[in-house]
Parts: sequence; C-alpha cells; structure tokens
Amino acid sequence: DVYKNQERILCNMINTINNAKFRILIETYTFSPDLVGARIRDALVEASKRGVEILFIYDHFGSSKMNNKFLKPLSEDEIRLFAFNPIWPWNRTGPLLFRDHRKIMIADDEISFCGSMNISLNPGRPFRETVLRIEGPAVWNLLKVFVESLFETAQKVLNHCEIEYQKYFFDGVITQVLSSNRHRDITSIQKSIRLSLKYAKRACYFTSPYFLPH
Repeated sequence: DVYKNQERILCNMINTINNAKFRILIETYTFSPDLVGARIRDALVEASKRGVEILFIYDHFGSSKMNNKFLKPLSEDEIRLFAFNPIWPWNRTGPLLFRDHRKIMIADDEISFCGSMNISLNPGRPFRETVLRIEGPAVWNLLKVFVESLFETAQKVLNHCEIEYQKYFFDGVITQVLSSNRHRDITSIQKSIRLSLKYAKRACYFTSPYFLPH
C-alpha cells in the first residue's frame, strides 16, 4: 500500500504498533520531541507494557532537538534506544557526516513501513511524503537492513531474527529492497538508478528528496 498523507501514515503506524504482539523495530533520521513524536512515543510505551520488545534507532544529528525528558518514558519501560553515530567525538562510530537517513518500522517481522517520513511535525514546511506499507518477503529484506544499522551503531545483532517467508506472496506486487551505505561502499540504490536509465526504452520515474547527480 502506498501512502502520501502524513496523518494517514501516522495513524497506520500507530495502529500497527497497537496491534503488535512481540517485537517492534524502528529506525529514523529525525525523532522530534513534538506532537508527532509524542504520539509514536506513547504508543510504544503502551506496547512495551504489553510485553512487546522494542528497539529504536534514531540519528543523533538528525534528532538534535531530542532531550532526555522526552525520552524518559521510553527508557523507564525498558525500550532500547540507540543514537546512531553520536556527534560527540568520544562516542562517534564513524565520520561525522556518516548519517542514518533510513526510515523503517517493522512489526512482528510481518508488517513494515518504509519511505520518506521522519517522526517529526513540520509546521509551515509541508513535505510530500511517500511511505510504503509492506507485507511478505520484502519485510525480511528490510529486517536485514535494520540489523545492519543496529550493528553499525551498537555492535549488536538481533536474536532469533531468522524467519521464513513463503516464496511467493499472492495478490501482491514485485518489490525489491535496495540499501546504500557509503561508509561500507554499498551503493545498490545508486547502481539501480544508473541501470534503469541505461536500459529504459520509454521512461523512468524517480521520487527522491535529493537530486545530486554524479
């Protein structure tokens, strides 16, 4: 399913959090202490009280407005928070400009959200968001991307993350998950764009917040 309205995306994410049974994984560039951040935070706290395991990665630079007071309810409920590549030199795990722009949420290894929306309110600065809600084999690919980020920032891996999916997901569409990591010289996204342009016969359609061609 494709969503382009922030409120609809947010409501679907919160509904998924509310129905999660054993695990929620979230990764975002910006996590802000505002109304949107509070709605996600409070839903996660309630899920944690039900016994749901929660791991949350947020970029330390992209979430520069975050504060301990806002995060306190999460830490009190044993939700595991990871600041990706802290800007302080003594905590940094990579170059300062090595940032985590991924925006992923995975619930129970079955339902995932992936797209452009940060967990942040942007009053007066409307953005055109595009977020996909995905079920099926592609969720496992997004889970592997999350595991990569978790290891990158905390040298940790998920336990019991080996899951099996049926080979075909009927009534769905073909989906390919690609990742990019300049720190590790992984450029799958960039290569796919070049190949698409090289072999296209009629047209290519791209949506991206950045246009910095080689």
